[in-house]
Amino acid sequence: MFLLLSVGAFLAGGAEAVRGQSALDGFDPHPNDGVRVVLAQPDGKILIGGDFTAVSPNGGVAVTRNHIARLNPDGTLDIAFNANVDGTVSSIALQADGNILVGGTFGTVDLNACAAAEFWH
Repeated sequence: MFLLLSVGAFLAGGAEAVRGQSALDGFDPHPNDGVRVVLAQPDGKILIGGDFTAVSPNGGVAVTRNHIARLNPDGTLDIAFNANVDGTVSSIALQADGNILVGGTFGTVDLNACAAAEFWH
């Protein structure tokens, strides 16, 4: 499966600071199944959600990430974020206070490896 992912984020520098990321410039999370939603956070980190249970950012070693993962602006895995959702994530949104809202067909989210104050479902 080949995934071409393109994400643009507005940074503090305005429109001229927008930078698209794709497999062509080395950014590819290499999920082992489908990605249904991509969301860029204001800090440049990127949330992805879907049917996958592992990601291999930029072609690295596969790391278990059940249905949701957060990537750093350079495409590496944010190891501090591991929500471990037990089913498909089909929507992600950010609240103004930075909390992450997640929707999909799942029953639980394991917040043990996340800052619980930033994650809601």
